[in-house]
Amino acid sequence: MQLLLTLFVSLILGFSGVNSSRQIVGKWHLQNGLDLEIYEQDGTFSGKIIALNDFNEGQKLDEKNPEKELRNRSLIGLVILTELEYNAKTMSGRMA
Repeated sequence: MQLLLTLFVSLILGFSGVNSSRQIVGKWHLQNGLDLEIYEQDGTFSGKIIALNDFNEGQKLDEKNPEKELRNRSLIGLVILTELEYNAKTMSGRMA
């Protein structure tokens, strides 16, 4: 998922000309097939998976999670970005 964060931040900063934190809010389609919804919550931004679009050859569950008991949960609705903060030059956050 670290790659996902890198792809997302690169997409937003590099290709869309983001110059305001409000511009990251919304739905984003990533090159790996995932669709994310970025939303503001408690002064920071979070992101959840809203569509898979044949992600990873049809993967629908969190089957690669290192915690065995979480491998059967759906990827749809999974919050994967938290505490994302924006400033004029960088964004930082945590992968959930």
